[in-house]
Amino acid sequence: MDWDLAASLSIRMLTAFPALKEASLKLNDCLIVFGASWNTGMMALQFGKKIGAKVIGVSKQHWITDFGADYVIGDYDKVVEKVDEITGVLNSIGVKTWDNSFASVGVNGRLVTYGILTRADVKLNIQSLYHKQIKLIGATGGNLKELQELLTTFSAKDLKVRVWKKLSIQDGRKALEALSDKEREGRILVEIKS
Repeated sequence: MDWDLAASLSIRMLTAFPALKEASLKLNDCLIVFGASWNTGMMALQFGKKIGAKVIGVSKQHWITDFGADYVIGDYDKVVEKVDEITGVLNSIGVKTWDNSFASVGVNGRLVTYGILTRADVKLNIQSLYHKQIKLIGATGGNLKELQELLTTFSAKDLKVRVWKKLSIQDGRKALEALSDKEREGRILVEIKS
């Protein structure tokens, strides 16, 4: 396993993997991943594809097809129009995409959320929740047992990450600034060399 992938193990992989397990994602399910070009989203795409789901990535970045997205929806406001019935929705963004995430879930579908990047306070339409019989699942990072399961289920050669920039520890300030760069397309890694 290379260092770029290893750097994603603890947080990114160990967030997406338990979330998909909680959702009971299985072969031929449909999975939609909001924030698919972000770190955890890239892992969720790959895990969903490996499980055998039809994977839809919501992102303006079409390179996510290289990470397992069968379809790419580039406009967050048109997700509901583009998707007829979704059985699994993964939202790691928070309030900014909540309404579209929730509206995209089909009857007996599952909405898994594990992120609050754009705030945590959302409105929930209880009538839609019970009418469509939606299962709402909150997930956090995994534990050592799930990490071991992840490593035995998925080979390092089956997974990849997209690295946008590699900076030295001396450029730590630049790395922090790069986190909010609107042009960012992938991970920012800080290298520590002896």
